[in-house]
Amino acid sequence: MTRKPLRPGGGPLFIGYAAPTDGLRRTMMLGGLAAMAGAGLTGAAMAAFKMAPGPGVWDPGKVRTWRGLVVMDPYPMLRFVEADGSVRTALLGCPDKCGAPLEVAEFAGRMVDVRGSAATRGGHLMITAAAPFGWITAADGPAPPATPAAETLGALTLEGELMDAKCWLGAMRPGEGLTHKGCAELCVRSGLPLLFVTGGREAERRVFIALGPDGERPETDILPWVADPVRVTGAVSRSAGWLQLRLAPGQVDRLRARGLS
Repeated sequence: MTRKPLRPGGGPLFIGYAAPTDGLRRTMMLGGLAAMAGAGLTGAAMAAFKMAPGPGVWDPGKVRTWRGLVVMDPYPMLRFVEADGSVRTALLGCPDKCGAPLEVAEFAGRMVDVRGSAATRGGHLMITAAAPFGWITAADGPAPPATPAAETLGALTLEGELMDAKCWLGAMRPGEGLTHKGCAELCVRSGLPLLFVTGGREAERRVFIALGPDGERPETDILPWVADPVRVTGAVSRSAGWLQLRLAPGQVDRLRARGLS
């Protein structure tokens, strides 16, 4: 029996418990396929424009002990000798969102054992404490070679991003960009080292410890520029294997607004 239209100018009224017509079956089939295809294309587009998480690596479960010399300038750092005889200087950080000046200050210039995990990216290293207390203790042993005098490299104008060291080195993925702005501001405010990292491909990026104009740790007035693309001009030097960039808020210019990526 052929159904008659129940609505003026329309087709048969849909009744959930009634057998659908062939036309309705085709419409539902095509609609479902279109929805699936649309979802797939949307997912592919989102993946194509998603910010890469970066190659930073941090596994807090891989805990070991480093023995070295505590350096406090410009941030708490550990200078130590690797198994191959090379000398490295690593930043030090707490287990959470904090730097380590209070815990480390009494050991300044002394040999210590540091128990923690490594956050690494591009040859740069931060040792993150394995526990809130007791992760740094006095130790005996020969000190590594003295830190060489800083090498002045002159003034440079650079484009890149200001961000906290711990997250960029691997504690967060991604550890940069607008999606990370709130976290970066909190980390820097809590005492974690501030980095300036140039843009471009990973192998071409340059990493600087960002400092105030006199080599001091930056004040909180630098926070509005954290995690935004900026252009900076400052004095550059190299010390203990790290590039350092001295700048003031007046030497930082935001390049453009950046949306979520």
